[in-house]
Order: sequence, then C-alpha cells, then structure tokens
Amino acid sequence: MDYKILLDEAIKHGEILAFLRGEKQYRIETSQYMPGVEPTDAGKVLSKAIYKSYKESPEIKEIFEDALINMLNGDAMDIYLVVLYVTSQLFKEMNDIAPFKINKNFIIAKLQNKIAENKKLLSEDIKLSDGFIKKGVWNNIERFDSVCNMEYGFRLIV
Repeated sequence: MDYKILLDEAIKHGEILAFLRGEKQYRIETSQYMPGVEPTDAGKVLSKAIYKSYKESPEIKEIFEDALINMLNGDAMDIYLVVLYVTSQLFKEMNDIAPFKINKNFIIAKLQNKIAENKKLLSEDIKLSDGFIKKGVWNNIERFDSVCNMEYGFRLIV
C-alpha cells in the first residue's frame, strides 16, 4: 500500500483528521512487534506518508501541524494520538530522519494544556475508532513525559 497516495486522497476529500486518526480506510496497522493496541501507526504515517509528501509539497508540514492542533480539540483518543505523533516526530528530528521540524513550542504548549485539562479522561480506557479498547493511556503518557524530559528537555505533564 502506498501511504502517500492514501494521504493525498484524504487531503483531497478533506479527511486529514480521519487519516491521522486511522479511521476506516485510513487505518495503518501497527507492527506485529509493537506491544498493545494503537489507533494507527504514527511512525509509519510520518515516514511513509507525511515525509514522502513533503518532498513534493512542503505545505504538508503546515497541514500536518494544523491537523494536530485541531485534534487537540477532540476527545481523549485525539489527544493521545497527538502525543504519539509529537513524540515520534521529535525522535525523528533528533535522529535526522525528519525532513522538517515542527513548530514544537506552539504545539507542545497546547498539548500540555490539553493533557492537564483531560487527565481524568486520559486515565480511563479509550475506545478506538475500530471498537478496540486502549488501556493504560495515562501510563503511556507518563512514560512519554519521562522520555521528553530526559531527551528533549520539556515535560508533557505540567
């Protein structure tokens, strides 16, 4: 499957959020070696769709960032997905895998606020768009918070 073509279709139909959420035809399966259930494979979305598209259309960076900000107005699953995308992006930036750097300060400030506002929801099980239940989201966020503190010099949980 060509994930870039899938992304192009999502943008064409105004479904970038559905694409990033992994809804319906936009679901990108996570690796069989990845523990637990995730809504979509954020790393694959970035490297096989967003980054490939960026080479031809640099405006995808702004589309991606805007979509992340819009997702922060969503439910607990959306906030968790933004955590996955941001941490994956930062890892790729640090290791020179990402072709661009996101507007980290703006996105992270909004993400920190949404995590704080939604701690109760993020501490509960989250129903994914495919009906699966994601358990332990808050534990994952705490783990990502620790990584962000050690590797990138900021906290997700403030």
